[in-house]
Amino acid sequence: MRTKEQIAELILNVFKERNISVGGIIQWKVFYSSDFNLNLTQEEREAFPDAVSYLENEGYALYEEEREPLLRLTQIGFDRINPENKTA
Repeated sequence: MRTKEQIAELILNVFKERNISVGGIIQWKVFYSSDFNLNLTQEEREAFPDAVSYLENEGYALYEEEREPLLRLTQIGFDRINPENKTA
C-alpha cells in the first residue's frame, strides 16, 4: 500500500499532466474516473482524504466544496510540480 505522501504525489502528477496553472482546479470525481485511473487499492482509496489533507497542510493544494468537491492548485503546489517554471 502506498503512503499518503505517495498518493499525494499521484494527485500532484494529475495537475502536472493536465498543465494546470496556479488557481486551477480538478474536480474530486476526476480522481475516480476511468479517464484518469490512479489504480488505487481499496485501502488507498480510503486513505485518499488523508493525502488531500497532506497536500493542504503542505500548502500544495486547497480542498474546496462548491457544487461538488474539488482541489485547487496553489502557487506552492505549482512550484513543486514545475520547478523549472517557478514564478517570481
